[in-house]
Amino acid sequence: MGDKLKSLIPLFRILLCFTGAVQFCHTTLLANDFISISSSDSAVLNKSKGTALLNGNVEIVHKSTGSTLITDELFLIREKDSGDLAYAKAKGSVKMDLNSLDEYEQLERTTHVICDQALYDKIKAVAELKGNVEVISHDYKINADIVYYDLEKETGRITEIPGKKVRMVFYKNRPQAETKAFDLTDTQGLVDGQAIEIKLNKKLNKLIFQGDVRFFDHDEKALFTSKKADLFFNNKDELEKIIAYGNVILSQPQRNSASDRADFDYLTEIVTLTGNARLKEVDQLEVFSSVIRLHMDETKGMVESGVHVPVKMKAKVD
Repeated sequence: MGDKLKSLIPLFRILLCFTGAVQFCHTTLLANDFISISSSDSAVLNKSKGTALLNGNVEIVHKSTGSTLITDELFLIREKDSGDLAYAKAKGSVKMDLNSLDEYEQLERTTHVICDQALYDKIKAVAELKGNVEVISHDYKINADIVYYDLEKETGRITEIPGKKVRMVFYKNRPQAETKAFDLTDTQGLVDGQAIEIKLNKKLNKLIFQGDVRFFDHDEKALFTSKKADLFFNNKDELEKIIAYGNVILSQPQRNSASDRADFDYLTEIVTLTGNARLKEVDQLEVFSSVIRLHMDETKGMVESGVHVPVKMKAKVD
């Protein structure tokens, strides 16, 4: 694997951007700022109920950011007292381009979102993207069926399209000044992750990949599979550690390993295999132990067992 990667946690900020994008000239907008809303077929407004229903090529544009929302149908409910958005549902060919300032890199970024439906419910404190969801940001791309977020608990989940796994493709380390768009044909620094479901805990800066987990590192030509994997991030949304559980298999061109658990430490670049750990280098060495430590870069050839831990080895002799 590699040095670090940007967290996927900022994905859920797009749901908050969506809720702000459909508010009618809210008082928190900047001076001389405004949101324009248009539809080609119809617009039904009920001031007493605080509702609005727009149909046909609905388009919302936020002047100051340039963020846009385009959909076939949009239904809104505003709170009578405050005027704040209480409920919003965009349905049919939803497309969002959400522009924001990267607080760490101080660069403008655009997140592209496509889905069948986008929902915000203030009372239930939930936001959701649903149906053929595709999200493309500067650092990652996601394909899923549902992206769900609990605004109060700050937890969420991403679930698979029936017959397909959730896919997250992301850069592990891109130069800070890099401005080009996400490009799957440029595999340098790219990691491809898949699972049946991905859970998020924003307070703990943690992502959980569950069910038939698969990660492929294009730089290291390294593939690891497991039943579950926990990803931990620092406060800059950089990956610090992955802990993989359950029949963990790590395959690289010159070596293969298996264990019950594997800890990938991105600060030290050390992988610790525990529980029925086995390591085999191509045509050279086999190691069996309860604990094996090795460098992520297989060319550095570091292999050791734990202190006071029995180890067995087989070496090929020509």
